[in-house]
Amino acid sequence: MNRQAALQIDFIIVGGGIAGLASAYALASSGHRVRVLEKLPGLQQPAGGVRVPPNLTKILLEWGLHDELVRRGSKVRPTNLESFETGEIIGYLEWQEDVMKESGAPFFMLHVRALVCLSVPAP
Repeated sequence: MNRQAALQIDFIIVGGGIAGLASAYALASSGHRVRVLEKLPGLQQPAGGVRVPPNLTKILLEWGLHDELVRRGSKVRPTNLESFETGEIIGYLEWQEDVMKESGAPFFMLHVRALVCLSVPAP
């Protein structure tokens, strides 16, 4: 994916969620200058995670982020589903091994800070 743009352009990405950070990564990897604007103070919070399901994991692996993903993330098989309002456990999801193999990539959890570190390529 490391094709360099013939013309470097300045981009502003509004929103530091997974889509915004993935866009920023792809643009920066192509040689563009990118700034991500996020209104929420997510990086300052001690808690907070991002689910990285197999389809997204495959993209990150294709971008050459395997070592960083393994270093910064945690592979997930079972997950408790919690209510946003109360924090009460309302369900349980487990990715069985055959489903993981069929999907072609593992399911990861990343802290918000780790996601940002994954998304900013070295100059």
